[in-house]
Amino acid sequence: MVLEDRKDGSSLPGRSGSFSKSSPSELDVVDPYKRISSPGSILDAEKVEKKPGGWRAVSFILGNETLERLGSIGLLANFMVYLTKVFHLEQVDAANVINIWSGFTNLTPLVGAYISDTYVGRFKTIAFASFATLLGLITITLTASFPQLHPASCNSQDPLSCGGPNKLQIGVLLLGLCFLSVGSGGIRPCSIPFGVDQFD
Repeated sequence: MVLEDRKDGSSLPGRSGSFSKSSPSELDVVDPYKRISSPGSILDAEKVEKKPGGWRAVSFILGNETLERLGSIGLLANFMVYLTKVFHLEQVDAANVINIWSGFTNLTPLVGAYISDTYVGRFKTIAFASFATLLGLITITLTASFPQLHPASCNSQDPLSCGGPNKLQIGVLLLGLCFLSVGSGGIRPCSIPFGVDQFD
């Protein structure tokens, strides 16, 4: 925004720091869109600077990032055992599920960064992704908690003789994994830049 004098165009301050030929009431605020307003109007509200959040805000950002990583990596550590013992998948099928999910999760931050920078901004992306991560962890927990969402237990020593998951059970499991991937895609590319913004 540029300050211009209405009378004679002299808008440079004098030696005392005040404007030379006009009083403040004679000045208009002119912005690049050629909207003209007097001092104290709505356009002056645009000049209000937002204070960065500092260390208080960064603690929430780091906590969110840490919990997302713990949820994803903690799940990955036990997931092979869960898929073979509870879902009665063969080891090859379980490894395929884990590797495809891990690869997809590591690619989603590219999409999340693009969406964040182009359309919605970092804060909304992190908020949506945190909710998606929470939904994913709840969904995976429900597959372990409710007997309808995982195959019946089998006492046989050979897991191949046990019945595998039906379409609903594998669908709910994959839905939970997709929620986790969406959450990782939004949190990972935005947390560090959002934290840096708190000190600008």
